[in-house]
Parts: sequence; C-alpha cells; structure tokens
Amino acid sequence: MAFKGNVNCTITKLKAGEANVYGEQDTVEISTPAKCGVVRLEVGQEQSSVRVDSSASRAHADEMTAPNARLLFEKTADVAVGDKVTVFGHDLEVLSVFARHQVHGDLDHYQVDLKIWA
Repeated sequence: MAFKGNVNCTITKLKAGEANVYGEQDTVEISTPAKCGVVRLEVGQEQSSVRVDSSASRAHADEMTAPNARLLFEKTADVAVGDKVTVFGHDLEVLSVFARHQVHGDLDHYQVDLKIWA
C-alpha cells in the first residue's frame, strides 16, 4: 500500500532570476502545495548557556532550538536539498532526501530530514 500524506504543506524552491542594473541576482520563489506526513517535529526554546547581562542576576536567554524534523512526502512531491518547507506555520530547510521503496522495489515515498529555516 502506497504512502498517502494527510498534512498540508508548501514546498518553496528558490531560483535565480534576472540580474538587475547592478549585476545582483534576484531570487524568485516558486511555491507548490504538497501533502506530507509528520514523523517528528520538535520546535521549542531552551535556556542558553550565555548570560543575558553582565550583572549577577543569573538570568539566561531563551534560545530557539533547531527542530529535529522528519517528514514523509508522497512520491509525486518535487522536494530537494535546500528547499524550504512550510508545515504548521514553521519554515524548515531540507537537509536530506531519502527515497524509500516497497518490498518489490517500487518507489513508495520520500523521507525528508529538515532543520529550522535560517
């Protein structure tokens, strides 16, 4: 049985556009909707080891941690390393894409590991 995604997400590819009069490349974002399944999506804050101030208040800053995210995409999805994926309002960057096959060797889905979009 083939994988069927149940979560709406958006895959955004950044492409270089035309150069302006200063020779700077414009970037064009091409977004396509996709269906995915969430295996792991951990987004949170943790205290950093860096002190907020130099006083003796012992205060620490809250720092956004990079989420450990793993999503499954249907085999028709066009997802590649470096693409931006938006799911549940979080922008994530694709780190790796692994093709997962059925027992008979047919492509079933893609396993995608992501981190927070910087």
